[in-house]
Amino acid sequence: MRLSSVQHAEVPQAPDGEIAVEVSELNYATLDRKGRRIDILQNVDLRVREGEFIAIVGPSGCGKSTLLNIIAGLKPYADGKVKVLGAPAHGIDPDVGYMFQTHALLPWRTVRRNVELPLELTGLPRVERLHRATEILRQMGLAGFEDHYPAEISGGMRQRVSLARTLVAGPRLLLMDEPFGALDAQTKLLIQELFIEYWERHRRTVIFVTHDLAEAISMADRVLVMSARPACFKAEYMVGLPRPRSLADVRSTRQFTEFWDRIWDDLRQEAAVAMMGRAKQ
Repeated sequence: MRLSSVQHAEVPQAPDGEIAVEVSELNYATLDRKGRRIDILQNVDLRVREGEFIAIVGPSGCGKSTLLNIIAGLKPYADGKVKVLGAPAHGIDPDVGYMFQTHALLPWRTVRRNVELPLELTGLPRVERLHRATEILRQMGLAGFEDHYPAEISGGMRQRVSLARTLVAGPRLLLMDEPFGALDAQTKLLIQELFIEYWERHRRTVIFVTHDLAEAISMADRVLVMSARPACFKAEYMVGLPRPRSLADVRSTRQFTEFWDRIWDDLRQEAAVAMMGRAKQ
């Protein structure tokens, strides 16, 4: 197992393989309510290979979600280069799935009809939509709930429906912004196990933003630590834990504890910098 940290000046490198996401010298700034410039991202470089699972952690408000939105083509940028699946990032791409912390299900549609929505938008025939939605719901442990409405199922089940909707079209790249952050500990571990089982079968490229270090270490191939604003990547950790993984078992290992301690040390330093920066404003 390798355990390594990479400093600011170095680019987080993907292992050998086709590059799915390439970010080069990306800068992003915005204006506050008084018209003052706020630098969010500064000289961000990132390479993610096809089939890799990376997790990004960093201080609250450092720009993790901003970076994810730029990669998704949802947020315009003026300085730098972003290529996704071989093309510049722009607009909605059916090969890119995006899952948020809130489920955003349509309350007037049943569970199955919510999951079918991405397939409808691509014009897939109804019979094929029905088959694919039913199958992914079965994989998410939701067989028997296809005709329920979101208000009739639990919060954890709604988040599994949201995950199923993200996965049903088989996107090559999955962008996930704290998708399990609002769940209780038991439900969270359940849905993590469901998702990692799916990922280990299909090996989609995943960029996973989280505040939960245990989640990041136990699920990802690499964990990248972002600095305080203006953010860049401070450190990179290659997670050499074997696959397939039992997430519960992984968290009791010595290697997991070593990773957690080192990443937390990096993160704690950056969180302190971020708090000092806010205090000066």
